[in-house]
Formats: sequence, structure tokens, C-alpha cells
Amino acid sequence: MKAVFIYNFAKFTRWPSETWTKNGTSLRICSIGNDELSQALVRLNGRKVRELPVTIEHREESNNLDNCHLLYLARSMQHLMLEINKSIRTKPVLTVSEITDFSKQGGMIELYRINSRIRFKINLQAAREAGLDLSSRLLKLAVDVKR
Repeated sequence: MKAVFIYNFAKFTRWPSETWTKNGTSLRICSIGNDELSQALVRLNGRKVRELPVTIEHREESNNLDNCHLLYLARSMQHLMLEINKSIRTKPVLTVSEITDFSKQGGMIELYRINSRIRFKINLQAAREAGLDLSSRLLKLAVDVKR
């Protein structure tokens, strides 16, 4: 179910137009670290977002993440969260994680579960700093939006 949330986050995000000339013709969803959600992302491979095929890439290292369009950080990467967020802060990479306080620490979308329901928080300031435009429809669904 959470993989569907990530797919929808991509659908409701606008990247700068030059993103597609620099980084190819597929929407790259990268994951770093290992958890249940990073493994479930494989199900999105080949789907389309605005006519672009989705490509899933699992990364072992925290370098060269700026060629991803969406980056999922597994909980196992909490120790590198601040470093990763800082390294791609101004790059058009939508960052998503289930790490507690991810959105407070510079991440863009923080997924969490409450009363067996999946919810999310958005750090709109971080998204704007990276040149990303999040749909108002997405912002309305968020439990908390940091502006």
C-alpha cells in the first residue's frame, strides 16, 4: 500500500522542465537502505507517470543520488539522513521516508502509520528549495504541511 503512496506522490509532483532533458526519459525512483517498502517499490517498475515509464533503482551508496527523481530512504539509513538531505537539498529530487521526524530534518515527505492508517507530512519549504512543485491536491491530503 505504501508503494502506491509513493507512486501518487510522483504523480502529484512537478519537476522543473529541464529535469527531463538532463536526466533522461524515465522517472527514476531510487531507494537507499533496506526495508519492506524499499522492496515493495519494485512493483512500480514499468508503470507510467505523465507518459514517462517508472524505473526503480536500489542504491547501495549515498553518492550520485541527484540523478534520481524520487528518493526513498529506508529506516536503516537514519544515520545518513541529514547528510543525504543536505547533499541533494537544492536538486530536484523528491525525498520520502518513514524515518521519524524526517520532514523536520529537511526531508520532503514523511510517511507514518497512526491507528492502522497511513498518513504523511510534507515539508513544502524543502520541496520548493529543490525546485519542485507539489500539487494542491497532495497538500490537502497531508496531515501537516511545513511551509
